[in-house]
Amino acid sequence: MISGVPVSVEWPASGVPSGWTSTTPDTIGAVVARGTALVFPFIRAARIPESVATQGRVIAWWSDGEAAAVEIATATACTRHVGVSVPPSSDVLHGQGARALLLALSAPCGGEIDMSSLAPTSVRDLQGTGNLAAATAFRGESTERTPWAALLLVLALVLLVLEWWIRDREEQALRSVNEELNAMRKVA
Repeated sequence: MISGVPVSVEWPASGVPSGWTSTTPDTIGAVVARGTALVFPFIRAARIPESVATQGRVIAWWSDGEAAAVEIATATACTRHVGVSVPPSSDVLHGQGARALLLALSAPCGGEIDMSSLAPTSVRDLQGTGNLAAATAFRGESTERTPWAALLLVLALVLLVLEWWIRDREEQALRSVNEELNAMRKVA
């Protein structure tokens, strides 16, 4: 950790910090900092070039693993470049989910990530070793077919046809009554 070094944060509203490459804007669903995801439909407008990324340390990631914010430290200064565009009218940074991102951006420069609090199983999961989950693990309850669905559909169709028939009969009866009334008025 570099103590006593002033920290400056470059966080342009456009989401394109200096030295980053502008790209066609795309929507990304979350930014992750300090192990916490801030879920929001962010617009990603830039990507960090490899040359800039190797100069510093990533402190926030997009949900697809790309760098969202990077910290570049020298002996005399520390600059954080943030490629997260937040709409001016949004309150996304006022919520509890934004706390981890704001803490990462305001922390002392060069801080190491403390992995000691992670359980060994979490570390193993992050390493990506082991078997993949079977598709059957994500399926819901059994989807056995029963005759009830077909029976209810047939019943609904019968009731629909019955309703049409009843309405048609009512309209015919009303026309008949109206014709009789008109005939009586002509006679009178």
